[in-house]
Amino acid sequence: MSSMMALLFPRWLRPNRLILFAVLLSLGYAAYRCPMRECSACLPAVVHDAPGVGFDLTISYGTSAVHMYGGSIVDIAKVPANPDYIELMLRLAHAPPPPPQSKYQRYLRWFNKKLGYPSTPDVGILSSLIADLYKATQSALPAYPMDRVVVTTPLLPALTSEDLNDAIEYAGLRSWLAYSFPYPKILSESRAVFAANGNGLCKTYKYLYECQDEEQRMPGHSVYTITFTRQALYTTLDTFRSAFKYTSDTEIYLMDFNSGLDSLPTYTSPSDFWTPITKLLLAGESATDAKFLDVLRDSLAELVGPSAETTLAADLDANKLADPVFAAARGAALYARRRQETPQGCAEHERCEAERQWERERGAGGREELR
Repeated sequence: MSSMMALLFPRWLRPNRLILFAVLLSLGYAAYRCPMRECSACLPAVVHDAPGVGFDLTISYGTSAVHMYGGSIVDIAKVPANPDYIELMLRLAHAPPPPPQSKYQRYLRWFNKKLGYPSTPDVGILSSLIADLYKATQSALPAYPMDRVVVTTPLLPALTSEDLNDAIEYAGLRSWLAYSFPYPKILSESRAVFAANGNGLCKTYKYLYECQDEEQRMPGHSVYTITFTRQALYTTLDTFRSAFKYTSDTEIYLMDFNSGLDSLPTYTSPSDFWTPITKLLLAGESATDAKFLDVLRDSLAELVGPSAETTLAADLDANKLADPVFAAARGAALYARRRQETPQGCAEHERCEAERQWERERGAGGREELR
């Protein structure tokens, strides 16, 4: 190994670790940006044109929506949660993030799954609501295959992506979020609502690199999301550019200990710290309550001043908002629809769309697994 290092990096370069890191980083980026390989086969029309299915798990109920090929959106169902589910979500909201699992805990999860049981009791509770949403959605659209979905949730501190993916699997489904970088492994409720209202969406989504370049040119927004249901009121504040950017499961905190006034000196300028809210999003079954909206408008007038209040008040126009009850499910369905027609890790040949059009005209179809 030492002789190899001496050959690749002269002695004068070895001490300068910053230069070495920059070289490796640039090489890695160049490799990452290399042209995508051509797909060995085209997606069949029955898969490419299948609806994108999105579920939203709130604190006390779940909703489902589908995004059809062609662009239409259908709100399918709002399913109330059982008491065990509500108790679980309240516990997850107040508990700290779980510590790393021991070998015994990981073995127990694996063993339970092998026996056909949920990997943990919490997974079984989450899965029950997902299964109910699936049944309602499949019943509404029986002609379409729906074995792959996108499930969005509030980013509760103790709700892990592993538990959520296990719950989806136990319900007999697969997740579009179970992929590695550069695709997101989670879709927070606030990002899904951001997308449902037409924000942060690249037009070139079928082409990974072009979409990433387009996202880099998008304006950033300081987004304040307010979710108001019969059981809870919770808010999130974060900066978004792209709706479906790769994120970790610690993207948003309901309480941020790094944004107190004492952190002001760590920012480049005071204006960076005092970032104004530029987008206001609403979610939840009670978000369009007239009294709630009046109180919210009055609060905005006091907090942000007349000029900003006028801008944000437009976000409270119920006629312009995606229905807050289904907004997050719609955003999840939109992501699922985009993934439905985008091959994994390759680029389709130009002839593929012509082949699919021929299949549509012939009426070729049937229920195929969604990859």
